[in-house]
This record gives sequence, C-alpha cells and structure tokens, in this order.
Amino acid sequence: MKNEDKNKRILGIAIGLVGFILLFWLSYEYFNFRDGIFMSLIGTISVEITQMVTGCISNHWCEKRAIWLWLAFGAIYFLLVWRYRACIGHWVIKIVSLGYKKI
Repeated sequence: MKNEDKNKRILGIAIGLVGFILLFWLSYEYFNFRDGIFMSLIGTISVEITQMVTGCISNHWCEKRAIWLWLAFGAIYFLLVWRYRACIGHWVIKIVSLGYKKI
C-alpha cells in the first residue's frame, strides 16, 4: 500500500469520526453535548421513528426504545465510514485542493 493511499484512509476515518460526533452527539438546539443522544439530529430522528412505529405518547417510554434505533444507526454509520474511508479521504483532499486553487 502506498503512503498516499494510507494518508487518504486515515483522513477518511478522521472525517468520519468528526461527522459521527456532529450527527450523533451534538445538540443543535442548545449547542452542547449534554443531551446529545436525544437532542442530536440522529437522536431526534430515532425518537420520531420510534413514536411513529409504536404509537407511543409518553416521551420517556419512547426514549427507552429509541436508544436501540440510535445504536443501530451508529453501527451502520461506522460500517459505511469504514467501508468507504479511502473514498471519503480522496474527496476531502480533492475538495480542499480545489478550494485552494480558487483562492
């Protein structure tokens, strides 16, 4: 494996981890990480899907069930980042180099 390919893969994993933190943990309503599981983008989607599927009204009961959906989304996200890490790194490098050329 060439050194350039290795750098692209490492960059792809790093960008994937940053994306995980922003999508799964950051609460966009309060801009903190305290209530991130349920107030993050993926967390609110998980709670909404759980409410639609189960028809529950109590938010506390739905949050107990939504944790499993949130974990499933996280596992799928990590599998996709791991599978496409070289592609992610390649396109990040390409976008940054195009941005430098435009400036």
